[in-house]
This record gives sequence, structure tokens and C-alpha cells, in this order.
Amino acid sequence: MDLELRRHRVETDEGQQGGGGAGSRSPAGSIEIKGDRTRFVPVVHPARMPALVNGTTLADLGDGVFRKVRRDLGITAFGVNAMVLPPGTGWFRHFHDRQDELYFVHHGRAVFEVGGDRFELGEGGLCHVEARTPRWFGNAGDTDLVLVVIGAHDGYAGRDGHMVDAADEERRRAVAEGGPLPPLTGRPGRPPDRPR
Repeated sequence: MDLELRRHRVETDEGQQGGGGAGSRSPAGSIEIKGDRTRFVPVVHPARMPALVNGTTLADLGDGVFRKVRRDLGITAFGVNAMVLPPGTGWFRHFHDRQDELYFVHHGRAVFEVGGDRFELGEGGLCHVEARTPRWFGNAGDTDLVLVVIGAHDGYAGRDGHMVDAADEERRRAVAEGGPLPPLTGRPGRPPDRPR
């Protein structure tokens, strides 16, 4: 097997490589040849590189239940938010028209009810829920529950969530405006939500 690696500099269309005179630039990249495989490796000067990397912290995203990760980081390929639920609170039973959701437990302990199954997940836990499946979750621990929620359907699907109980639409709007979250025991027609 020939593992010889040869690198060839590629000239830009604005000038010859080397020289350093007026109109000359660094090469646009290199061609790597390894055996029978060839690939182009672009070279971008840091001053010309677009801002492709953006970072933040949950604290920088503000207070409240929803932390708008997608908006603040400029993500367009999928939806993503962080949710912070204090102890003894839950979110509304809901479903989505098109987008699946992936829940990641970043901090705390979560209780989920998905398609009639009830289970708990601790830090590092993952839960995938298909679009039309009703889901509910809450904080089963004694500290804040921090979830990272990613939603998509062949890319970003927009807001397509609906409450299972129509009365929760108004309650959800109230939470968005700073109102209280529903308690774990406050779901109508259900026994207390603490797992047995």
C-alpha cells in the first residue's frame, strides 16, 4: 500500500503563490494525495474567516423557563431551547404536528410520560419523542431541572406544538409572560405525578 503523501500548493486567481508583492495572496489551499485518494484542503486566513462559531451560557440567555438557544446562537438547521423547571413543577402535556423532539437532561432529575409510559431520567439522560406522540415532563428532583430540547423535521420545522388539553393553551401563554408553572400534582384528572 502506497502511503506516500504529497502536498501541492494551489494558487489563487488573484496572484501567483509566493513573491509577496502587490496583488499576491497566500495559497487558497492544498491538494493532498494519499495513495489513490485526493482531497482539497482549503486555507483561510483568520482575518478573512467568517464568524462561524458562536457560544454562550444558559445564564447569558436570561431567566425564566425558556432559554432561546436557537435564536441567540443563530441556528437555522433545527430548533433548540433550554428549559429550566424549578423543583415540584412540570410542563404541559403536548404534541407536535411534524417535528420530533430530543430531550437531554443537563442537570437534575426529570420524570417523563410518553405514550402512556412513565419513567425518570437523571443527568445525561436522553428521551426521543416522535411528533404526534403526546408527552409530558416535570422536575422529579430537589434542584432545578435543566433540559436541552432539540426539535426538527428534515431541518427546522418552526413552532408546531399543541396542548393536549385546550385549556393549557392559555396557561402556557401565562407562563411565557412570567406566570407560574403548573405543579407536578396539578394535571387535571391525574393522580400526583411523582413516580411510584
